[in-house]
Amino acid sequence: MQHKGTVFLETDRLILRRFDTEDAYAAFNNCPSDTEATEFLRCDTHKDVFETECIFKKFIKAYDKAGFNNKGIVDAYIFNFK
Repeated sequence: MQHKGTVFLETDRLILRRFDTEDAYAAFNNCPSDTEATEFLRCDTHKDVFETECIFKKFIKAYDKAGFNNKGIVDAYIFNFK
């Protein structure tokens, strides 16, 4: 099987795409800053948005590596509205 990288996927309702550093603020406020939401995840609760941004920067560097496939989930309506 050949690694295709983190491929952009779109349905009528959702978009799966690579993370971008501009996503850090929205992501931080959605999950990583909440201790209850991160309780069963493999990552610790983020202390601030800069921690989330640093992790996204690591993701961005890793996108070209075989086997790395982290995607952000975006509401297609909001994404296409921008």
